[in-house]
Amino acid sequence: MSTICKLEPEVRRRRGMRAAFLRTPCGIQSARIMATLCRAHRASHLTGDEKHKIFEFGAQVINKLNFK
Repeated sequence: MSTICKLEPEVRRRRGMRAAFLRTPCGIQSARIMATLCRAHRASHLTGDEKHKIFEFGAQVINKLNFK
């Protein structure tokens, strides 16, 4: 476990939420969005805050798709 996770529990919680979100099954329409989020999850050049913002936006888009 990295030092940042030991010092800031919020970072650990966000990482866990992103990983859990990627494990959830999705419909055909949201498969492209999930693929993009998977690439963002693996991107080492993005900070945790940037990844969190991307995932929040992706979750909102998927939520809108599911309620149409």
